[in-house]
Amino acid sequence: MSLRDKPLDWQINVHDFYVPLIYKGKNVGLIDPQYAKGITNILNGEESIKKALRLACEDLLTEYEGDPKDINQLKSLMREYITRTRKPKAGTPAIAALLKERQKELDISQLEFVRFCDSYKLSPDDLKSIYNGENIESRLFPPLCRILGKETEDLIAIIEGQELDDDDNDLL
Repeated sequence: MSLRDKPLDWQINVHDFYVPLIYKGKNVGLIDPQYAKGITNILNGEESIKKALRLACEDLLTEYEGDPKDINQLKSLMREYITRTRKPKAGTPAIAALLKERQKELDISQLEFVRFCDSYKLSPDDLKSIYNGENIESRLFPPLCRILGKETEDLIAIIEGQELDDDDNDLL
């Protein structure tokens, strides 16, 4: 009879195998062979997109009499385009994006969503002002929390832009 009911913390499984994931000649991890090709295609595609963005920005700088060799100017332009494509993380635009996501989750039309929000005491005018990027009044926090399924503190953190991480440098 074994004295130990729980399995050991460290074990081996000789039936499972993984393939190495290699980046610029260095092994950066092991992955399941089933997903290896898809993951590497996505990661290599990301590199191609970065290069394409860089070339497009260099062309723009050349066309508008900028200096494509000026790395600061190039990175600034690349960062501007990357920022435009990202979902807003803070402020009224982030709340507007969350509302649009909620509408998609519910799979309802714009008119039905306006009625849905109105039933939670977020008037069509208030909804329109949020979509237009106007400041969100504190009286709208309770209905927004109910509609989005978030706590008041979380909503305030989104509006104020707290605890945001800046990962734009990874893309440059």
